[in-house]
Amino acid sequence: TARFRCVLALAPLPPTEVGNASPVCYSDELEVSVRLFEGVCGGKIAAEPSGKSGFGYDPLFMPDGFDQTFADLGEAIKNRISHRAKALEEMRAYLSRLST
Repeated sequence: TARFRCVLALAPLPPTEVGNASPVCYSDELEVSVRLFEGVCGGKIAAEPSGKSGFGYDPLFMPDGFDQTFADLGEAIKNRISHRAKALEEMRAYLSRLST
């Protein structure tokens, strides 16, 4: 059994002196609300590598509900069911609710 987890953090950035958001900032004095979004993809490790697409563990990881590895399933399916996709979908839904 294997499980991959992706956690995304969404936090407001303080304005810079010219009024624009700073892409990288840190301060112990800032009190900001951070929202976390988590995606988990469970599965199992294949006995042998299989498939030609993807990278890293893709030829070895068989996600739950599939009898093929990520590398066999291809990029389109992997990008729909992966831990990263699930975390991003959770964040997208949250941001969508904020804009309505």
